[in-house]
Amino acid sequence: MKIYQWIGISLFSLNIIISAPDESTQIRSVTFTGNKNIKSKFLLNIINIQNKTFFTDQSFDRRIVKLDAISIKNYYLTNGYLDVAVVDSFNISENSADIYFHIIEGKQYYLKSINISGNHSLRDEEIFSSLNLKINKPFNPVSIKINKNRLDDIYFELSKLFANINIEPLVSDSVVINISINEGSDIFIDKIYVEGMNENLDSNLVYRELLFLKKEKYVKSKIDYSQKKLMEIGVFSMAAITPVKNTANDSTVNIVIELRQMNRREILSSGGYYPITVNEGVDQVIALAGDIAWKDRRVLNSVSSFQVKSSLAIPFEAGYQYPRFTFDMLLSNQWIFGFRIPSELKGFFQSFRNYNQDEGIYRYGFQLANILRLEDRSYIRAILRWELFDDNKRDNKNDIENRSFRLVARFDKSNNPIYPSQGYVLNTEIISVGGVLGGNRTYQKVDAGIQSYFKIRKRSVFASRMKYGMIFNWKDNYDIYETLLYDKFYLGGSSSLRAWDPLKFLTEIDPGTDLVGVADDRVIPKGMLTRLLVNFEIRFPIYGLFGGELFIDGGQLTDRSNISFNNIEWGKGLGITISSPFGPIRLDYSNPLDYKNLKNGKLNLGLLYIF
Repeated sequence: MKIYQWIGISLFSLNIIISAPDESTQIRSVTFTGNKNIKSKFLLNIINIQNKTFFTDQSFDRRIVKLDAISIKNYYLTNGYLDVAVVDSFNISENSADIYFHIIEGKQYYLKSINISGNHSLRDEEIFSSLNLKINKPFNPVSIKINKNRLDDIYFELSKLFANINIEPLVSDSVVINISINEGSDIFIDKIYVEGMNENLDSNLVYRELLFLKKEKYVKSKIDYSQKKLMEIGVFSMAAITPVKNTANDSTVNIVIELRQMNRREILSSGGYYPITVNEGVDQVIALAGDIAWKDRRVLNSVSSFQVKSSLAIPFEAGYQYPRFTFDMLLSNQWIFGFRIPSELKGFFQSFRNYNQDEGIYRYGFQLANILRLEDRSYIRAILRWELFDDNKRDNKNDIENRSFRLVARFDKSNNPIYPSQGYVLNTEIISVGGVLGGNRTYQKVDAGIQSYFKIRKRSVFASRMKYGMIFNWKDNYDIYETLLYDKFYLGGSSSLRAWDPLKFLTEIDPGTDLVGVADDRVIPKGMLTRLLVNFEIRFPIYGLFGGELFIDGGQLTDRSNISFNNIEWGKGLGITISSPFGPIRLDYSNPLDYKNLKNGKLNLGLLYIF
């Protein structure tokens, strides 16, 4: 069946699904009245119910209408309309509901002045900033309530644990705020108590993670970071650090550390959709994976952990759809020779098939890795790796030995790892192969990228990505290993350029093949030393679990050190997404930008967003 016929049938079927009658009452329209100063389009962005369109439909729920009326009122309050009233109503006929919000805006109040007393440790401007108060701007009472905790934390950081802050707004024609502060004395730590420790576990393993000592000032950031470090040991399921006021001395507190230990030995299992690396020069692809592991969290009664794990992954990328079996043995510890350097020593064995190859490949080796965690999803990681590749088809050649050092950095400032809608992500990887480490080859590789996300409507997101990579000191005789390792840069497939077959943005004929009537499986990917990849997407909801994508992908591969934006090749496309507990499931259709014939398009099934 021709591709355009398939798409037509799919869209027609989707339209039938969307248009199918539903016995429940559907929302037909949303109307605002009385809103003279705030436009209706802004109010639509802050409520859950929406006007009916071809792509959206909602069931009527009285509770949601009430909650939206509260949201509208709060929005007005944040803009200084302190006397606002919102009255909701609805009209139902023929299983359709028309929603009405009547708004009595009232007067908009501005902040005239702020009077502060009792602040000795913070300047007035610092307090204004922490509470987000601005003279001659609309008064926002909601912001004061939210940001008061922020001001409390600032005082906790200054050891003013029992500071008393009273904020009183006086409303007349405008608003005057009186802030009175009783900072109190600096608070010191008297004693430290640890509860919940197993008798076989040395208490020094806990105390060495603490960034505070007895007789020191109480500093909130040290308390919070100490709690984080205790959890990173991997022994405790809970680590709570609580200050308790000392009744004998108003300027001291006792610190109580409550611990709950996890089982020492466990059998663990997990499964789901994971991004995996199939080759060094190929973007990560999503695989359906599962693993089972045996773990000892306290080897020889220490906080070193030992784990034996086997896993099975099946990539969804075309050409890689073969099971990949991995067996790992992992020894990890947060401390090395008295220094806190989170490290892991891993031995690994992997059996897999490479891109469009029938013969199996074995990969085994060791690696030593250290990681510095900056935040929950941000880190810097250093890896020293020795690995050997054994290919059954290379009996007349030596096995390929790689010795490498790599530095991987990720700074994730996005708001959600699966469904990001705001923020950005920075990725950098620097690899040095061979050299003083030895091995078959010596070269260096740098690969960096940035991803950004921002909302363009309430539930629509504009997402973009740019990746740039270069390889240095590559020698021509290294190319004989490429059909096994794919260390150069490649493009094409559901994770990079969707208008091209996986890895086949550039191709060449397999050596020794008759050029007359070349079969598709003899046309092999061609890698290059420099790569530029750019992706732009608009992600939007359609109906229920269904969403859509409009995207443009661009890329260039070259052996030159400089990239010309005029030589970038582009692909365009659209996609349908289905939300699942594990992330979106994608069906993308795309073709090169300069192609007008739909028969040149590609269909890609993917799991999770492309970035």
